[in-house]
Amino acid sequence: MRRHGTSRLTFVAAPGQLIFSLDFELYWGVHDRLRVDEARGPMLATRRLVPRLLDLLAAAEVSATWATVGLLLHENEESVWAAAPRLRPRYDHPRRDPYRRLAELTRADRPVCFARDLVRRVLSTPGQELGSHTFSHYLCTEPGSDLDSLRADLRAARSAHAAIGQSPRALVFPRNQYRPEHLSVARREGFCCFRGVSPRDGSPAMRPSQLRRAVRWLDAYAHLPGQRRPIGSRASPGDLVNTRADRFLRFNPRGLQAVHLTRVRAELEQAAKTGKTYHLWWHPHNMSTDSQSNLEMLRRLLQFFDRLRDRWGMRSLTMQAAVAQTRPRAA
Repeated sequence: MRRHGTSRLTFVAAPGQLIFSLDFELYWGVHDRLRVDEARGPMLATRRLVPRLLDLLAAAEVSATWATVGLLLHENEESVWAAAPRLRPRYDHPRRDPYRRLAELTRADRPVCFARDLVRRVLSTPGQELGSHTFSHYLCTEPGSDLDSLRADLRAARSAHAAIGQSPRALVFPRNQYRPEHLSVARREGFCCFRGVSPRDGSPAMRPSQLRRAVRWLDAYAHLPGQRRPIGSRASPGDLVNTRADRFLRFNPRGLQAVHLTRVRAELEQAAKTGKTYHLWWHPHNMSTDSQSNLEMLRRLLQFFDRLRDRWGMRSLTMQAAVAQTRPRAA
């Protein structure tokens, strides 16, 4: 996809940047909502999709940060129990506790709960970064969580990465839940950046209301009055940099894909022309239903980015690379 014809590079004050971040969770992202047998079909489809997605990104020479739940870096439940932190959150709602689910797993469940083979595939694909999504899909603002157990969880995540020769620097908080004190813990545990919430999503310390969810869904397809937002990363207090999300990339329903893609392309072009950062995120399992159509949608977006790269010099960067190459602009 990358090289075609004569470049029409137009120089801007600073090249725009495209960041992709993917929340790589498999079953651990939905364990409090679905039984493992209910999630098995979509998660097995996700397993089949990930190599195709990596091949597509590699062919387009596009980078991504794969924010990976630390549990996926293990091969079985015995390995997890040996590495799990002794200090764990005591969520008010037992269903939030992934260790409760872990104790119920069978050998047949392992393919949707562990994915060291896919993690190695990510690491062997050019331009991809392995970030952290905490060890246990830790929910920072869920009642029963606390700073000490978060610290223990992040240390377990770093240990899981170290076991495969990695040291994650980019962090994505599960369900985008965090407060300033959680950022302080992450900074002290060695992370350099995190993905902050889009202004359209409201406070990261609160669950969105039904009304806000509806507005957010409508905003994905059409401009709403009062919804204009600047694009670009923002600085955070201290040394932990907020590579703020700009939009969640939606793949379904299929009938609205073209409308959503038009909206995303317009925002991406704005970032390219003005030298700003545009950060898109999603989960690989969002693509697992009608995967061929969803991969084709992403392919069209990558082709559009390629034209912006030729004309405006736009770059594709991981979260960590964006922090290393640019100074974040104050909000």
